[in-house]
Amino acid sequence: METGTIKVTKRAIVNSRVNKKLRKSGLLPGNISGKGMESISVTVNESELRKGITSHGKNAIFNLSIDEGNDYTVMIKDIQISPVKGSPVHVDFQRVSMTEEIKAEIGIKFKGIERIESKRLLLVRQIDIIPVKGLPQDIPDEIEVDVTNMNAGETVCISDIVFPEGIIPEIDLEQVVVSVNEPKRADIETETDEASEVENEL
Repeated sequence: METGTIKVTKRAIVNSRVNKKLRKSGLLPGNISGKGMESISVTVNESELRKGITSHGKNAIFNLSIDEGNDYTVMIKDIQISPVKGSPVHVDFQRVSMTEEIKAEIGIKFKGIERIESKRLLLVRQIDIIPVKGLPQDIPDEIEVDVTNMNAGETVCISDIVFPEGIIPEIDLEQVVVSVNEPKRADIETETDEASEVENEL
């Protein structure tokens, strides 16, 4: 697995007023934490962080280069988002070892949604992420679930998904991930009425 590199700087002063100034200048406050170490407060360039995630993925392994010469192998544990502006306000990095399992969350990518829609069926997503554990270098950003050949009344559970080798789901195996349903009668009648109105206008 390719490792991304992100330069961070240690923070000497930690308070909300300083954090606000940092964000205005394009920097994000954050911290590095991990087993057997004290948390380190840092700042990271928001643009550089975005580029790293775009290039390598949110669950990628990153090498954090601190200006004093110390490097840390980390994964992004969490990015806090402002509920008002929708922009990141804080990032948590988790120090990892390539030989120790960690817990993470992977996204779900559905393949074949257009086929479901062509059959006038409804795809109902029950969950958006799957908690898993495994070695850091084996954890993917997302897992693909193929719904192409699903019909009304069918479901996909966690137990139906083939995970990469070494990745173990940390969730009930009977948890429904997605189901396919027929649209409610009211939805069909609404679509029919709308179609009739268009025809009458023509």
